[in-house]
Amino acid sequence: MDKLFIRKAELVDVNTAATLHRQSAIAAYGKIFPPAAAKPTPESLAKRWQRLLTRHDSLCAVAVAETGESAGQIVGALAAAPTDDDTALIWLHMLYVRPAWWGRGAGSGLHRCVLERARSVGAKEMRLWVLEPNVSARRMCERWGWTLVPGERLANGDTGIDDVQYRLVL
Repeated sequence: MDKLFIRKAELVDVNTAATLHRQSAIAAYGKIFPPAAAKPTPESLAKRWQRLLTRHDSLCAVAVAETGESAGQIVGALAAAPTDDDTALIWLHMLYVRPAWWGRGAGSGLHRCVLERARSVGAKEMRLWVLEPNVSARRMCERWGWTLVPGERLANGDTGIDDVQYRLVL
C-alpha cells in the first residue's frame, strides 16, 4: 500500500483538485450520463474549489490526499462546509479521487479527516448528494455509515438523472 498524507489544501492546489475532479467525474459518470452530455470544464471546477478554499470562516474544510513520494502527487481532494454559520450540519460538497487511485485508501483517508474536522467544530451531522445511479459511490457511502434520506431528491439539471441525499449522524 502506498503511503498517503492528508493535508489542508492551499490555493496552489486548486487547479490540481479541479483536474482530478474532472478525471474522476468522467470515469465515474461515463456510464450514467449520455455520451453527448456536457463534461465539466477544468475552469468551472477550479472556480468551485477556489470558492470553498477561500471561504473566510473556520468551518470550511478543504483537504488533499498526497502520495508519500518525494514529488508528492495529489491523488484526491475533498471540500466540506456548512450552508451557513450553523456548525451543527456540515455538507460534504466534493470528494474526488484520481481513478488510478480508487480503492487505495485516498477517499477513506479524506473522509476520516473531514469527520474529525466536523466533530471538532461541534457538528452533529453531515449530509451529501450523490447521483442516484452511481451505485459504487452509494455503496461507499453506506460502508462509511451514511444512510439514505428517504424522499430527498434533487434533479440534476434537465438530464432526467436525480441526486439522492445521504446523512451521517456524528
